[in-house]
Amino acid sequence: MNKFKKIRDKYELNGEKPSRMREAKVVEFSFLEQLVEAEDEVAFEEFFQTLWMGDVYIVKNAFSEEWVAELKKKTLELFRQTQSTFHKMKEGVPDFHRVIDETVSANYSISAIKHAAYFFPWNKESGQLFTDVYRRWRVFKCLGGFDPDEYVGNTPKDEIVDRIQVCVYPKGKGSLGSHSDPFHNQRYFISGFLSSRGESGADYSEGGFYTVNQQGSHVDLEPMIQIGDMGFGYATVHHGVKLVDPNINLDYEPTNPNGRWFLGLYSNDSDEKKDRVTAYKVDS
Repeated sequence: MNKFKKIRDKYELNGEKPSRMREAKVVEFSFLEQLVEAEDEVAFEEFFQTLWMGDVYIVKNAFSEEWVAELKKKTLELFRQTQSTFHKMKEGVPDFHRVIDETVSANYSISAIKHAAYFFPWNKESGQLFTDVYRRWRVFKCLGGFDPDEYVGNTPKDEIVDRIQVCVYPKGKGSLGSHSDPFHNQRYFISGFLSSRGESGADYSEGGFYTVNQQGSHVDLEPMIQIGDMGFGYATVHHGVKLVDPNINLDYEPTNPNGRWFLGLYSNDSDEKKDRVTAYKVDS
């Protein structure tokens, strides 16, 4: 059993999970790896306390820029070679992509405009992607008090499955409303940042990832982010994506790569599970 689980459980049994961010901090991915490898319960508890109080971390040097470029290239190939479709997470679900526009978004509790690709570990085409990502994901699983191979090998009939999402929030339209993620399968939201915000040469110049602080204000975290970084915090901390480049009037073309690119790692309740739990909208 993960040594960190008893520390996590001690806090969760005696307190309320954070809903607002206290502070945004920066840490190297290598530091998190060493924290897990050392299995030092005192050091872990000191670190976990900051997450429990609502701190959100930008994790530097998780992926190389070359790896990110290759992932975006392969995702665009999927966009171009197959039609936008939707599949429930049932046995045998394939990798697929879906254009989530205003019409589709109206079917969900959280408003979102994005073009998303979904990858599952049982599909042969996604094997290398999961090999690369699991090296990072296992670290976050351990830090959440889970076994590093928790859910690895699961398929929808097991009711909880790992899924990778790669998506682009298109310029002029892309956004994601404030929400809280489920925490029962994993304790943190886990993001990968595949593009950068800025002026000359950047992917976009306005909008992007935000959290909600203890005063209820949106905190823009984009100035802290570079391509290849990751971000994580307690899943219950409110966060979202502010409208990307709102002053651009762009008719979104599904094969257009322009916008904010994102990598999401989540262990989902599958559609084989009765009363499955999903993310929910918050008013902040």
